[in-house]
Formats: sequence, structure tokens, C-alpha cells
Amino acid sequence: MKKIFLTLFAAGALLGSCDMNLEPIGQLPSDGSVQSIDDLEALRNGAYRNMRIITTSGNLLGSEIQMDDFVGVSTNGNVYGELSAGSLLSSNSDVNVCWQNMYYIITGVNYDLIEAQRLLDENAIEETDMALYNRYVGELKFMRAYAYWWLVDHFCQPYTEQNGDTEALGVPLRLDFNPTGDNSTYPGRSTLNQTFTQIEKDLQEAYDALVAYEATGAKDVAELVAPNSYYVSSYVVKAMQARVALLKGDYPTAFNRAKEVIDSQIYPLTAYNRYITMWDNDEGTEVLMRLFMSSTETGGISGTGLQFYTINNSANYIPVNDLINLYDTRNDIRYTAWFFTGQIPVMGRNYRAVFMGGKYPGNMDLEVDPTQRQAGLNMAKPFRTAEMYLIAAEADLELNHNPQGLAATYLNDLRRARIQNYTDVTFNSESELRTAIRNERRKELVAEGFRMSDLRRWGLGFTRTGSYPDNPELESILAPTSVGVTYQAGDYRYTWPIPADEMESNPQLAGQQNPNY
Repeated sequence: MKKIFLTLFAAGALLGSCDMNLEPIGQLPSDGSVQSIDDLEALRNGAYRNMRIITTSGNLLGSEIQMDDFVGVSTNGNVYGELSAGSLLSSNSDVNVCWQNMYYIITGVNYDLIEAQRLLDENAIEETDMALYNRYVGELKFMRAYAYWWLVDHFCQPYTEQNGDTEALGVPLRLDFNPTGDNSTYPGRSTLNQTFTQIEKDLQEAYDALVAYEATGAKDVAELVAPNSYYVSSYVVKAMQARVALLKGDYPTAFNRAKEVIDSQIYPLTAYNRYITMWDNDEGTEVLMRLFMSSTETGGISGTGLQFYTINNSANYIPVNDLINLYDTRNDIRYTAWFFTGQIPVMGRNYRAVFMGGKYPGNMDLEVDPTQRQAGLNMAKPFRTAEMYLIAAEADLELNHNPQGLAATYLNDLRRARIQNYTDVTFNSESELRTAIRNERRKELVAEGFRMSDLRRWGLGFTRTGSYPDNPELESILAPTSVGVTYQAGDYRYTWPIPADEMESNPQLAGQQNPNY
């Protein structure tokens, strides 16, 4: 994996500086520069900065634009054009950058953890700092688990109990830090079970460490275990465990972890009248964690929402009519927050369009010039309580098959927080409730990077529509390659290809490319 373990530090520097003070690639530092708990904290802070890379921009947009919620405009310059057209090749640069970003995070975390263990072995950590030391190690293991989860969710076949150790491959696992040009040492792909086992192990160890730290009553615990925290807490880990379990079809674990987050009442659903503010200012009672940014520290990240809305009131991609029609346009605060009428200039003419802008409108506090909205930057909010309601609802239904059980309760609770004057719905069949949960998940989590994972987990296909009955002139400005794209259930493109560069540089990957690439 020459591309991963030799060039990712250079690639990562282009995408977001790490500031780990690493010595030349190919050897571990020999000067003992990491000597104390303060040095370990600096490494961990660098890892948090790098988390911004994998929770924003292309790591959210690629798979969203690939699926059925957005259709391209002819003037988009072919940005994400191959993904939108369903023309997915192992040479695709958008896919390759995502792979690089994840392994960049993993490689950096592995280095940090090795340095942390060395400090412990050399008795360089005071007893009074051990809880803090374990917290930092736990946070780092969480980040590694997050990166491996993302890789599994995009580059591996869907998990089943039957294919975990046999048919389906996981991703190359690396827990050490040994950059080298000797490609005989690069790992091949693990089994899917091995990859999930490593993710779950890292998450459990992260959880144990963070629970222990929170129990110390340290002065920053109240800020850590609270909405809008900049750091990983034990509740963030629980949310991640729920997400991973849902991906595996481990419904008991998914339900229990999601329920624990909900029942804590630490992160209640954001009130109806504060919902728009959550997206404008990146603050909401249901935000378990956000990644710190400021006007002087953005990590070189491009605005996530710039594909859907730009300062000149244009867009590269607009939501399909089928998505818009799912909302109660009068009473659903999500519709008010995320969709508005703007103008798309094409060939000297302005075309009226309804397109997404509000979900990533750009936080004005992050603008260098606070009087102008240009950067389109928002802090990443990778974990929200709303997702936990949807996980709990889906998991309960698949466990108990009861259309009038807790699944319906969780769904109605979420809707009540989003739709003014909402009246609880009674569902008459399991299939009716399942459809409602899936539609609600689509409405709530749109453009947050879940759609591809959801469709393939549910075994569904789609045909992307380009029809706008209320605004037919829009149809003339859509990119032809983006309209009518069809995926069958189980389509191979629901799993991304291992990048061609990786396949070429790592002999252990021979015969391990994903099917049909």
C-alpha cells in the first residue's frame, strides 16, 4: 500500500494540516520529542483537526450526489459528474481522495497510539494524569474506528451473518506505523468480520476509557457531556456503536445504544423554533458532537453546501421533486430550513429553482469577512439525536415486527419535533411503518452521507427523476447524464471500487478488487 503508507502524509497536508511533527516517512521519531502528557494532548488535538477532513465536504457529498436525491445542472462543470452519472471506475478521483483521507487518519492515529504506549512503557505518565491519558487514547481509538467504519460502509459488500468470514472482504487493517517502500509488507484485505471486530473493539475500549474519565468529575466533564461538545464523549461512542450495529443488522445492540442516548435526555431534539438556528450557527440541543472551526482555523476545508448553493445564488445540484414532495411544505420546519427559491443562471437566463441551501448555509462566524457569505463553511455535526430516534425505530421494527410498538412511538416523537401541529399516526401494518421510517430517514438525514448506505442496506434500487411538474422549464437545464440514472437492488455500484493506484502498488490486493470493477 505504497500510496497509503508513503504518500498520504503529503496528500493529507493538501487536505488539512496534521501538525504531528513527524520525522521523514519511513522511520519513527528517534529524538524522543513526545515526552509528556502535554505532547500526547498535542497529537490528539491534531487528530481532531484531521477529523474535520472526513466529516465534511467530499466525504459527505460524493455518495449523496451518486444516489437519487440530487440531479445535476448542466452548468456544474462536471463536478462529481462521474458519480452522478453512475459511471464509477477505480480511477475516479473523488472516490480515491476519500480512501486516502480515511487511511491518512488511520495512519496518523496509529502513530499517536504507538507514541502513547511508549510513554506508558517508559513510565512518563504521572499517576495523577492516568485518567486523562486514557481519555486521549480512547478518543484516538474512536477516530480510528470511525475511519474504518466509513471505509466498510463505502468499499465493502453489505454485511450478513453468512458472508462475514467467507464471501465478503473487509478493508486492509493496519494497527502499526511502519511506512515503507517494501510492498511485500503491505496487508491485503481482511475478512468483513475481522474489520467489524476491530471497529467494535476500538469503540468498546474508547467507551470504557471515556466513561472512566467522566466518572472522575474533572472540571471539563460538564462541557464534555453536553450538547455541542467539540470532543468525543461516552455518548458519542454509544451513538457510533448504534450506527455500526445497524449497519451489521445487529438490531438488539443498535436499539439499546440508541435508546440509551435518547433516554439520557442530555441531547433532546432541538425545539421547532430553534431548528433553523442549528444549521445556521451549528448549535442545537441534539448535537452530540461538532468539530471545532473558527474564521482563522478551517483546516483548508471547502464548504459542504457549495454544491447546492453558492454566493451567486446558483447551484450545481438540485433536489429531485420526489424528495421535496415527501415534506409537509406548510408545517415541516425541515422544508423551511433547507429549501428555498433561487435563480440558476444558464446561457444568460435565470431559471427559478427550489434547491437546498439551508442545511449547509455557511456559518457567518466562520467567515473571514463577517459581512459576506462566501466560504459556505459549517462545523461538522456527525452525530445528532435525530439519527438515534431513527435507528431505534428501525431496529425495534425489525426485532419485534409490531407496527404499533416502540418503533411507531419513536417515529411519531421525531415527527412531532419537526412538524407543527403534528398528530400521531397509527400504523396498520409492518410494511406501512417500515416505509414511513425509511421516508423519514430520507427526509431527516438528507445530504448527511447516509443515503447510499441506507439503500443498499434495505436492498432497494432507484431511478433518479428529472421531472418538475410545477416548474417544467428546469428540465431543460439538467445535465443529461444525471437524469434517469438507474440502480437495481444490489447494484455493484453501491460498493465503491478499491482505487486503481492501491491495486497496482500492493501485490496483496491482487484478486481482491470489488466485483465488476
